[in-house]
Amino acid sequence: MRAERNMKVCMISGSFPNMKCGVGDYTAVLSRELAKNGICIDVITSSNSEIKAKAEEGTDGLAIVLHPIMKNWGLENALSILKQIRESKPDVIHVQYQRGIYRSREFIYLFPILAKVLFPGIPIFVTFHDLQSPYFLQRILKSAGEYTLLPWLILADGVVVSNHSDLKRITQMVPWVKNKIRRIPVGINIGPSPDRQRRKTIIRARLNMVDGEILISTFCNVVHMDYVMLFKAIYSLINNGYSLRLVIVGGIPPSSRKNDHLDRDYRGKVDGLAKKLGISQFLSYTGYLSASEVSAYLSASDLSVQLYWMGISNRHATFPAILAHGLPAITTLGDEKPEGLVDHHNVIFVPCGDAKTLTVALGELIDSPALRLKIGQKALTLFQERYNWKEIAEGTKELYNDSFYRHKKKKG
Repeated sequence: MRAERNMKVCMISGSFPNMKCGVGDYTAVLSRELAKNGICIDVITSSNSEIKAKAEEGTDGLAIVLHPIMKNWGLENALSILKQIRESKPDVIHVQYQRGIYRSREFIYLFPILAKVLFPGIPIFVTFHDLQSPYFLQRILKSAGEYTLLPWLILADGVVVSNHSDLKRITQMVPWVKNKIRRIPVGINIGPSPDRQRRKTIIRARLNMVDGEILISTFCNVVHMDYVMLFKAIYSLINNGYSLRLVIVGGIPPSSRKNDHLDRDYRGKVDGLAKKLGISQFLSYTGYLSASEVSAYLSASDLSVQLYWMGISNRHATFPAILAHGLPAITTLGDEKPEGLVDHHNVIFVPCGDAKTLTVALGELIDSPALRLKIGQKALTLFQERYNWKEIAEGTKELYNDSFYRHKKKKG
């Protein structure tokens, strides 16, 4: 039986583990961390064969109750979620918003209107995940689609974004909502394992690596990563006598978006370039992995390269995973630079699309174990200071508190 708590949150997310989705992973970890802070969590999510309804006991005995009830997120299923919210009797509703995980169905756009009418005394919060797209066509469509966010921006009691770009975009659309927006960094669900050396040995043996060979890792994300730039740099280094391997960690998650062909076409282009450059034998693709397996590959790596099309930002949950493993990393610098990242201190920056500068930066790191060690140690320190889940959960709880206790006072 659930113990009485000061606050109960109904968390809504279109995905949840073991679905292959970063937003679902984020929701699961955030829910557990909030439970550790004395908050009861009910999660309403999609009806999916990979999700089973269960109550997960937290480390302090707090329960997270899953309700995988949404067959789809169209209006025809509105009664299911509204009925569950009424039964859960939450003090706060918090929606994780990313259009793809709701299959871009209309209900999620209208939910804040329905919630304010049917549950007028319950504060509503929304976290926006990745309002930016690297594809030109998607960006045009999204510019129009952003106006579907207006009900959320106007009616939500609090809005969470992870980066300055999304904050700027929202305040340009609706300037008067600025005071209710909170910027909270994205956390990770991929932490280093305690037996890193053993796992490093296993992974390097699996990849048939020899002593002295450098292992470079990057994440699989065809939407955000510039693999063409990376492959050109790898080609140059190999031609200059460097002994190295590149492992692309993870796989392309399933999606219901109509423009999935863009992802497939780009993956084909990347594979074709690798063959054309003659570097296919130096590449390994892991496919989709569990968080533990991802950690094993990161632990085995000597350095990491994350080349985001539009530059590094706080919206990318993959980069904190690199920091958490104390890996020296090279990444692209765009219009936004996350706070705390300093070139040649805890990261190395290169311009977007500049394969020549990337080649020089990779050579610099490969040639200097001392520089790799220094940048990796400073990266880990930055993670511990800015990206740990305890701080993220406390920031989220603070966001709830004012509205919750104000509502509680009115009821009293």
